[in-house]
Amino acid sequence: MLFDIASEKPSSEVEEAYAPENFELFAEICTQKITEYLKKHIYEPENNPVFSLGLTPQKAEQRFSEWLASTNSVPAGEQFSSFLDLILENSMHLHHPHYVGHQVAPVLPLAAVVDMLAAILNNSSVVFEMGPMEAVLEKYMIRFFANRIGWIGADSPNYGGFFTSGGSLGNLSALLAARNRVVQEQGILPGTLGVIVSEESHYSIVRSLRIMGISDAHIFKVSKAITQSSLKESLDAARENGIAIFATVVNACSTATGSFDNIQEAFKFCEQENIWLHVDAAHGGAAVLSDRLRPLLKGIDKADSIIIDAHKMMLMPALLTAVIFRDCKDPARSCPDNAAFLFDDAQENDWYTLGRQTLECTKKMMVLKLFISVHLYGEKFFADYVEHCYDLGQCFYDLLNRSTSLEALKRPEFNIVCFRVKHGNTALQLKIRDALLSQGEFYIVSASILGETYLRCTIINPRTTETVLRSLIKRVEELATSYRHNTMLSSSGVVTCSRAIS
Repeated sequence: MLFDIASEKPSSEVEEAYAPENFELFAEICTQKITEYLKKHIYEPENNPVFSLGLTPQKAEQRFSEWLASTNSVPAGEQFSSFLDLILENSMHLHHPHYVGHQVAPVLPLAAVVDMLAAILNNSSVVFEMGPMEAVLEKYMIRFFANRIGWIGADSPNYGGFFTSGGSLGNLSALLAARNRVVQEQGILPGTLGVIVSEESHYSIVRSLRIMGISDAHIFKVSKAITQSSLKESLDAARENGIAIFATVVNACSTATGSFDNIQEAFKFCEQENIWLHVDAAHGGAAVLSDRLRPLLKGIDKADSIIIDAHKMMLMPALLTAVIFRDCKDPARSCPDNAAFLFDDAQENDWYTLGRQTLECTKKMMVLKLFISVHLYGEKFFADYVEHCYDLGQCFYDLLNRSTSLEALKRPEFNIVCFRVKHGNTALQLKIRDALLSQGEFYIVSASILGETYLRCTIINPRTTETVLRSLIKRVEELATSYRHNTMLSSSGVVTCSRAIS
């Protein structure tokens, strides 16, 4: 019997499963495998693909089935070792400098090690005694971001905030706080509320609003540049239909093209109309770390709420999002509660009970890795990294401009670059992208912008160089020439494609 409540001792199976020596064994195997993996893709990228060659969903499922069949009657240590091989060999290799795809960071090894500590402790930090140091560190790191935003000083607001599992949950938390403040303070009926958003807003914004019961008819998308005038047009349209706008959402920067909305203009509009301003800075928010790039976020200190993803431009394992509020009373508006078994109403505004703020009822010790990485490597390390990615984006644009067969959508505002083969139809663009992926040479994605298909790169790996980008351009040019000469594509060609994700 595995568990016998009458016994004073755990069974031998339980003893073995929890034996510290077994942790040491599995950790040693895992550490060795991961170290080998990092060496391959950091020190010898030219000899290793960025993605498993020719891997399809069917092949991935077949390899898994073969692994299952091959592990019958094999010792646990060998099974574990071969399982790690299966995963490492058939995953996307973000540490490879040819990874220029989605907005997901090549993780700092230090951060990954600390994440293991958080996993083994497994403290659910919604209440202080279940995650005491997490609460202290979250307060410290929210202050870190508030300082860079410009919210520290005698005249600064009494800011607040917390960390949560991803930008989607962060956006939902901020919008809930905005709606609940309006409902609580102004008594406006929720069914009459609406929101103004930039047309390039991340899809999590619309998802969040739908979850909140805001119909699509109450979501007003600004297709023009964000100005007081364009925002006023949306506001007037809403009022004509009896809709009360409770928030405006702007991008810093957008997922598809990396564009930054004019936060300063949005603030002037919101201040005049008494509307909550939320800045979705999931990707571009890390620019606050750089004195040189901070002007991209001009006006962010005027926002009511901001989100910043550390798993994008701060090299952290996913998911880790800072949700920062101008007013320390606003975080608790996201999730009014009656959990008497957790929270003491006499201490309603305590900073250390994170469950009063976040929507998560079980919350990982997520900020440990960010704090120790910033503490050991220093803020300048991260500022230099963000500037490196920005500068390479500018370099990539200049290289594309020299090409006779490729064209960029526009000069990048940050580190997201969209380009395409000149005069090429959608099928050609996607065929080139799929060829790069199937051959494991580079990983890029695609995006549909104004009805046209573009190849899209996010320069997010600190080991990506100008030489890598030159090689990418050369390879795309070669593929375009090859396909055109072989007339392999027609205007109606259909090719599968992964769209840009956050």
